[in-house]
Amino acid sequence: MKQAQRAWHRPFLSALRKGGCIEDASKAAGIDSDTYYKFREKNPEFRAEVEKALDEAIDRLEAIAIRRAGKHSDKLAEFLLTRRHPRYKVDPQQGAGGQQVNVNITLEDQKKGEP
Repeated sequence: MKQAQRAWHRPFLSALRKGGCIEDASKAAGIDSDTYYKFREKNPEFRAEVEKALDEAIDRLEAIAIRRAGKHSDKLAEFLLTRRHPRYKVDPQQGAGGQQVNVNITLEDQKKGEP
């Protein structure tokens, strides 16, 4: 990063790589998210670092989802395949076999922390 690095950059990017959440990374770095967004807007080098950190977080989360799908969920495996592998691509409004996919989350599910 060519610009003067701010003290919060390193902890912010580290937390972002681990979790992929701007709000959590901002808290870990001791800043509010407005500080992040304002700095990101004006600094293309930092923006590139953020995109790289987000890519790493997504790769990590995808690996976790793939492991879970293999052990616990045919639906999760189907979802991952339809999003990642060209052979399994389907209309986003349709499930495999042309069946519509509906997801309903109730307030009770949210309170329990269930998707």
